[in-house]
Amino acid sequence: MTTMFLSALRSACDRQLLITALKVSAVVGTLLNLVNQGPAIWHGEAVACWSIVMNYLVPFCVSSYSGTRVRLGAGSAARKK
Repeated sequence: MTTMFLSALRSACDRQLLITALKVSAVVGTLLNLVNQGPAIWHGEAVACWSIVMNYLVPFCVSSYSGTRVRLGAGSAARKK
């Protein structure tokens, strides 16, 4: 169990995976902010800072998790051959 956790943590901290997750987060987070808070931004009204943070954090976490799962799955598939 701990070796699997360490493998997942090592994979999640991989430089290439983090860069990809940041790119996904930048694009998806910006689109989510425009959809969710666009009218407030356009009218110069206050925006919810927590919502802005979450709109970037959630896609980053999803992308990191997905990339880690793919890498761990590819490793286990290679071991089964």
